[in-house]
Amino acid sequence: MQKKSLPSLRTLQVFASFGHTESVSKTAQELDVTPGAVSQQLKLLETQVGRALFLRRGRTLSLRPEAKLYHKMLLDGIEALNCAQSFIEDYESSAQLRISALPSLLSKWLYPALGRFQDRHPGVPISMDATNSEPERPLPARMFRLTYGDLSDAYTHKEALFTDVVFPVCAPSLAAANPDFLTPEGLRRAPLLHVDWGAEFASVPNWDDWFRAQGTTIDPDVGSTRMALSSQAVEAAIDGRGVALVQTSFAHRDLQLRRLVRLSDTTLDLPHPYCLCWDEAGDADPLMQAFLDWVRNEAHRLAGQIRNLPPPPYSP
Repeated sequence: MQKKSLPSLRTLQVFASFGHTESVSKTAQELDVTPGAVSQQLKLLETQVGRALFLRRGRTLSLRPEAKLYHKMLLDGIEALNCAQSFIEDYESSAQLRISALPSLLSKWLYPALGRFQDRHPGVPISMDATNSEPERPLPARMFRLTYGDLSDAYTHKEALFTDVVFPVCAPSLAAANPDFLTPEGLRRAPLLHVDWGAEFASVPNWDDWFRAQGTTIDPDVGSTRMALSSQAVEAAIDGRGVALVQTSFAHRDLQLRRLVRLSDTTLDLPHPYCLCWDEAGDADPLMQAFLDWVRNEAHRLAGQIRNLPPPPYSP
């Protein structure tokens, strides 16, 4: 049986509004037209679909059961149309790349490396947003989200970049003054810098996990400091304020610059990778593809650093 032609967009728009209000007068008010025009479009829709959609009791109209389901499915389609329109308008009006990322990952890994991308693509405007909150979906055109683990499942496209590890670090001067910090028992007496990642990142190893892996526990009598961001803990460690349990992506530059030193060969793996996510077909956009290729290369570079961390300073 040959399918009927789709109803006109105008009749569908009127029906979508009426499905919310189930009132001709309220629909007319919402669409800024006359009630007669609304009634005419609803009758036309029934003609176009070839079946009754409304129950009529005098002047009152209500949706038939099958029409309620039709209305719900129609709203999904209208939302997709609106998203498509917003996408094309946004795509044509802006050539900039937008990057939303977890704050410490952005400030300690992505941003310091971004100059290498800009050297290859001078003049490309880039806007960055450091936030733990996942952006509203769908993402706008030419926007990426750099996030962790299962949070990436919310996006249409995702790519795992690297799986990090954690290990204890401190300032070289603090390690030199406290050589016993190079042992698990000595670290129990160190001023520890803790990071409260929040419930969504509870699986990231913390100090309790690290000491448990050493067969011991945190000394409850030793003072400690709690911080909201890993980047804050890294900076506090550089300043000599304590020992931080850090990820390679947050500390690799400071290890290279000798602003931090490792205190143990032991590392703990993060249970999930960091992922780059997007909601449109990046392969079809040269600018997005260029950024994807660059990020893959940077992630490969970092993976090598994760495998080849500098050893602890056994002779501080």
